[in-house]
Amino acid sequence: MELTSISQPRAVIVVVFIVVVSSMRPCTAAVVTTPDVSCTAGTFMAGETAHVICYFSKDVSAEKVHLYVGWKPFHGSDVSEDRLACFKTSEEVFDCTVSKGFRFNYVISDRLTLEIPKVTHSFSGRYTCHQIPKSTGKSTSCDLIVNKTEEAGENRPKVNETETLIYVITPIAVIVTVLLAITITVFFIRRKKQPRER
Repeated sequence: MELTSISQPRAVIVVVFIVVVSSMRPCTAAVVTTPDVSCTAGTFMAGETAHVICYFSKDVSAEKVHLYVGWKPFHGSDVSEDRLACFKTSEEVFDCTVSKGFRFNYVISDRLTLEIPKVTHSFSGRYTCHQIPKSTGKSTSCDLIVNKTEEAGENRPKVNETETLIYVITPIAVIVTVLLAITITVFFIRRKKQPRER
């Protein structure tokens, strides 16, 4: 049985279709869930007031939850250290522990704000807000970056005025001395070349 010229392209298309379909993997759709807890921080100059703000999916002030703000450096340890830990001690009161260098105003609703009154480079890192118990188990991190421009000025060794004066006067004195030596040398060379009068 011969294949006609019309059926050959159809056979090729059918074979290509079968190969493509058999090589495809099952398609899965990604499910996007909104985190229970998220946070914002930002970039600050050293010495400024910085904030780490945690956002919850709902007002947690009436909930029996524990709230944490963890921190870990950008490089080095992967272990998160608590910078704020709040426990519900009664129906209406949170008992909170705040790390040194941070301030917390005890206002908890669908957010809380951890303040750093005078931020330095040591506060830089990744902050994560946690709520326990939580419904989906999801939380996001935020980065706090501190530019060291102001700190560099504070830590620079101070030069006293006498040293500065010496650094300025020394090159000037050398230049004046060289010019004076050249002038005297030229003066004596010219004097030697002039004929003597008798």
